[in-house]
Amino acid sequence: MDKNQQPKFRPMRNWLPIMIALIVCSSAVITSCAKEPQTRILSESEVKALGVEPIADTEPAAPKATAKEKNQTKQPEITDQSGQEIPSEETQAAPSSEKNKTSSDENNSTSETYPAEPAQKQRELTHRPKRKDGAELLYKPTSPASAQNPAFSPDGKEILFTLFHNGYNEGPAGLYKIDIETGEVTKIFEEPNQDAVNLPGSSWNKNGRIAFSSDRQGRESIWTVGADGKDPLRASSPPSGKYHIEPSMSPDGKWVVYEENNDTEEIGKRGMIYKELIGGGERKNLTDGPGKGYDDRQPNWSPKGDRIAYQRRVGNSDEWNIYTVDTEGGDEKTVTTYGEDTDASWSSDGERIVYSSTDGGLDSPSIFTIPADGGSPTRVTEQKGDSDSAPSYSPDNRRIAFESHRADNEESPASIWIIEA
Repeated sequence: MDKNQQPKFRPMRNWLPIMIALIVCSSAVITSCAKEPQTRILSESEVKALGVEPIADTEPAAPKATAKEKNQTKQPEITDQSGQEIPSEETQAAPSSEKNKTSSDENNSTSETYPAEPAQKQRELTHRPKRKDGAELLYKPTSPASAQNPAFSPDGKEILFTLFHNGYNEGPAGLYKIDIETGEVTKIFEEPNQDAVNLPGSSWNKNGRIAFSSDRQGRESIWTVGADGKDPLRASSPPSGKYHIEPSMSPDGKWVVYEENNDTEEIGKRGMIYKELIGGGERKNLTDGPGKGYDDRQPNWSPKGDRIAYQRRVGNSDEWNIYTVDTEGGDEKTVTTYGEDTDASWSSDGERIVYSSTDGGLDSPSIFTIPADGGSPTRVTEQKGDSDSAPSYSPDNRRIAFESHRADNEESPASIWIIEA
């Protein structure tokens, strides 16, 4: 019909059949709509054909592995002593010994970084493996490398650590850092066939420098280096037959405190604590281990600047306890008496000390905290079958970073973990 043509008038009787038919059809439609609609789930290919992205599940699917990841060897599952598996991660990209060797002209370069693959980085942010005690895996190097001695940066965004390339405490070793948010690992300072080792706690100063020990010029001595890996400066010169290790810095960055020990077999070692003015040559003995039959080690300077924590054993005993002393070597205080208490460092307000211990008859060390003047300890980590040690507080005192490895094998490589304080 032409759109301009008017329809002819028809009598009402001719419309009655049509109206009855419309009423019947309308009833059928209403009845049909009242029934529950029949639906089905579209396949992924059908959804994509519609030009929309599939809706993600509540638990995001694991990202597809890249060709590089497929060729990597998967790390063994982490289990506790009962044999129950703990969620584990695939091996992160980690520097190998050969990859990290540089010429002497490149020693201070920080151009080499080891970023996680995009899929791995996402896994770091949203799906870090957790233990039963709530600790999260921050960094697990490729075996046999061992990540140890974590210490927070002054802003709390990164963690300094020592990477031993040939196993637990087996050098060569260098200084590395990991970005806590992204998981990116960057080399700070490393030299071929040499050891550069930091101490947990007060080793990364707010002045931008890091204290560490190194055998880069013969016997181990104390050095500092910029957080960018540049400008290494020697801070101590050990006497003949001695070596200097385990340094930390005063809050103002002007002094280092360290352990001096004799170059003999372990059974004959007797450490003592010294402090030394960086670049000034002035040095002062704070504890006389050998003179009193003690072995004093691992000094850590309080953020308040007034005291130094360290561990002590009598003779060749296996029992270590935590002590503090003022910065002039007086007012010595006993903090713990539980035996096998080691690796002491401070909370940022100087009110508490975090350390590793087998307190309570534990088969392997866990992380504890205790008031700086002594008192009742609080257990932080509780993972059977793991040896937790070398802890450090974050600048806001909310988290503790530590190293952990299998307790049934003291030489097994360590990884870096983090837990709420």
